[in-house]
Amino acid sequence: NPQSAYDVLSKLRSELPPEIGVTAKIRLPPTQADAAAGKLGNEARTIPPPNAEERIHRLIDSGVDLITVHGRTRFENKVA
Repeated sequence: NPQSAYDVLSKLRSELPPEIGVTAKIRLPPTQADAAAGKLGNEARTIPPPNAEERIHRLIDSGVDLITVHGRTRFENKVA
């Protein structure tokens, strides 16, 4: 649940001293092709997931000091 992650990061930032960094790493969100291929399984929703830009803004609002974006979705580059 993304909201839980934002809440935890906000709490960490408020409780830790400023000299201790709070970081986050995210993957790119699933693509329309992932959804069309049925890869989302139980994650399929009527409301589309937030895009990377929305996630990054939410993380910034949570107070993180550094964000790393993993440059592919969790469905890409999987070895069978």
